[in-house]
Amino acid sequence: MRSRVTAGLIAILLAACAGQRAPAAPTASTLTVFAASSLTDAFTRIGADFQTAHPGTTVHLTFAGSSTLAAQIQQGATGDVFASADQATMQRLVDAGLVSGSPSIFAR
Repeated sequence: MRSRVTAGLIAILLAACAGQRAPAAPTASTLTVFAASSLTDAFTRIGADFQTAHPGTTVHLTFAGSSTLAAQIQQGATGDVFASADQATMQRLVDAGLVSGSPSIFAR
């Protein structure tokens, strides 16, 4: 189970950066992640690994309850990844037009 969750989280982080061509010279960038508190250990580890694999990229992690994070996003907070602990919270943001792309289930 843990390896599936980890693989799913890595896929989400990679998808957030997908479509960007690698520049000739490394440039500084920040990947902002809002994640449910229950994902703290896994996302902290994955964020550190991602930074190591992508020099010049900083992963900024914000952890809180899914509803709290969703409220922050509804009030204008911006991020690259939102990892909710439940589908209903994610769906509220989708319905409000605050999610680009399609949500992916990364753990069950």
